Amino acid sequence: MKHFFTDAEVIWVEQSMTKPQFPYVTLKARNITKNLHSIESDEGKYYPCTTNLEVNLYTKGRRVTGDNYENTAEDDLLEFVKFLESDAMLEAAGRNNIAIQLLPPVRDLTELYHENSYRYRAYAEFTVSYMEDASGRYGLGADGENYSGGNPMYRNQEDYVIEIVEIEEEKT
Repeated sequence: MKHFFTDAEVIWVEQSMTKPQFPYVTLKARNITKNLHSIESDEGKYYPCTTNLEVNLYTKGRRVTGDNYENTAEDDLLEFVKFLESDAMLEAAGRNNIAIQLLPPVRDLTELYHENSYRYRAYAEFTVSYMEDASGRYGLGADGENYSGGNPMYRNQEDYVIEIVEIEEEKT
């Protein structure tokens, strides 16, 4: 995202922060799904996953005269889609086991702002498919953190074998 919108700030929504100056892009991942069955290879165990990625582009537009601007948000976001569909980006995504597909259409969501100007905005939704690392005894992968109280001792814990089990019968 940042490779294309080099002059825009790219932020994830639902964070505590001030709104940046135009242009900026907001991202939101939702509806993450993970395949029930993993794929195992020499490198580890992985789950195919998908998510919907919502992208909003907010822009000042293109200056026409003085303080007058023309809405370019939809066209600019469509240019980003072309960038994603280019041979170079498809090759890069393939190397990283990621697939990104537009869920048409790109929408112009421009609105009147403070009754005297417009807030130029375009919206697009993408399906993102990727492979999630599920290696390790508990399938948590080698990287990443759990910020909601998950116990880190289960990440990268070695396997062990139970060699002896003693069973006692209770008489009633």
